[in-house]
Amino acid sequence: MPRSTLCMELPRSRGWCPFGWQPTGGIVFAGLMVMASGCQSSGNLANLFPKTPKPTKSIQSLVGGKNKAGLPEANQSKSDNAALAKSLDAAQSALGKYYQDNNHTSQQAHLAEADRNYRDALKIEPRNAEANHGLAIIHDLRNDYATAELFYRSALEQDPENSAILGDLGYSCLLQGKLAEAEQYLRQATQNDPGNTQAVKNLACVYGKQGQYNLAESTFRRVLNDG
Repeated sequence: MPRSTLCMELPRSRGWCPFGWQPTGGIVFAGLMVMASGCQSSGNLANLFPKTPKPTKSIQSLVGGKNKAGLPEANQSKSDNAALAKSLDAAQSALGKYYQDNNHTSQQAHLAEADRNYRDALKIEPRNAEANHGLAIIHDLRNDYATAELFYRSALEQDPENSAILGDLGYSCLLQGKLAEAEQYLRQATQNDPGNTQAVKNLACVYGKQGQYNLAESTFRRVLNDG
């Protein structure tokens, strides 16, 4: 299955943190969240969104031996390009299986397979944005945030305007309680791609945790208005 097809079947960006706050007009805001989450009970607000990161709809890839400028790498052969694409496909498939699997043991096996294939891709093209992004997500899932950040920054060096990467880095900061940094990256993600609805939701979560409840509500309403 092509990467683009697989990614579209998964959430655009990684899920919300659980809400631990009540905004002004909390009943109204709780109702908005229930509507957007499939009419779940307001008593389940803490469980509306996954606590673990998920791959985005659009990880802007440098597949096919392309560098930041979109030109073929001078030292990369057609066989290298084919091997790169194969490794990236295998990694995306394994990461997709991780999210579809409910068994912890097999989940870890899928994660290890994704890790191995992304690293194989980097052996061919160390600057590949998709592979660096994928490894960042994997290290987030392992709660290894310091290593994840290194991979996020490597990905952004190649694709600095990528809303998906920015949104996932913002969510990683949110998981760590780095609210100012999370706000910075999530705001940039939503500015670069207003259609990145999960980044909008995560930005609303940041505002809520900062105590900016009215801003959190208005930000979340953007998702409903666009829908």
